[in-house]
Amino acid sequence: MDAAGACASVFLRMLSSCLVSVSLSFPLNPMIRPYRTFRDYDAITFLNPILSLDRSAKTLQVLEGSYFSLPRADAPHDVVYPHVWKVRAGFKDNTWARMVVVYAHAFPNLKHLVLDQYTDIRRRMYHPTLIEPVNWTIRRGNRQDQLKYDSWKSLCVVEGTLEAIYSLGLVCKVSELRLKDLVSERTVSHLEAVLQDVEPETLSLLIWGATMFDKGSRLSQLLATSTVHCITSLEMVIHFLESEGDSGIEDILDNIMFRLSALPLRRLELILKLPPIKPFDRKVWELPADDQYQCPAEQYLHEFDFQAYTSRFKATIPTLENISVKHRRCYYWNLVF
Repeated sequence: MDAAGACASVFLRMLSSCLVSVSLSFPLNPMIRPYRTFRDYDAITFLNPILSLDRSAKTLQVLEGSYFSLPRADAPHDVVYPHVWKVRAGFKDNTWARMVVVYAHAFPNLKHLVLDQYTDIRRRMYHPTLIEPVNWTIRRGNRQDQLKYDSWKSLCVVEGTLEAIYSLGLVCKVSELRLKDLVSERTVSHLEAVLQDVEPETLSLLIWGATMFDKGSRLSQLLATSTVHCITSLEMVIHFLESEGDSGIEDILDNIMFRLSALPLRRLELILKLPPIKPFDRKVWELPADDQYQCPAEQYLHEFDFQAYTSRFKATIPTLENISVKHRRCYYWNLVF
């Protein structure tokens, strides 16, 4: 249901069938038209899927939606969904708040958690690496709640922005971590904290600039620590900055190879995304044709021997069994996550 309102609330209450999979998209503000037919109590109940779907507590397996309203961590509900293995929840900035133990109590056997953060597009375009200071407070609260009330035991996959996952402050191990936004020098410390939280075997992330692998960078320092020794499978997309469009690709790959050499990787997927030739305010239909090179690096990569470089990677990282190195064009909307 999209923009579910009072009618949807009545429908769910009258529904006699038990649901297996649900997708509910709530309004950001249920008190604006056409949602004013909610009484305060009804709105609180309906916008909380743990309460509104209680008839399907024994059958529900997948819950997806946005702008859920959740109770305080110290007031969990008695409703438990023992068979829910996947939850995908969308929130506006910081509104997930201290919700970890609420979800952990309601969905104790959760295996796959996805957090979609709906941030202002312009904010992400011009400040793609911004993390609000308030998230440290939320993170601390979430960690305290989990230590007091417990966390998940079976969680395997977590997806979301670094900001959202950092705020969760998870105290349980997770085998697969998929970060959806760009990691920069400013947010490496948050990445380190999250890796220490969940100790993933598989990591997927996006890097803001090839210079992140230069000697002395925060990321290079992190890759030299034991924090990353849990990672055996790495999927990494490197977004070149506009100033890196004429950089030496071989030097960049050598840098990356050297920084990753200490990891016990068995699988590596590396994608180089070249900088957009058009600034952010240019129109989509003005983008270059497929046969036009966007920058010197793209022209060089067109004839680059990636197969030879994969062999060099395997020689440098003896544990590697599978490796893929490729490049893609990067249009401006690819920079927004």
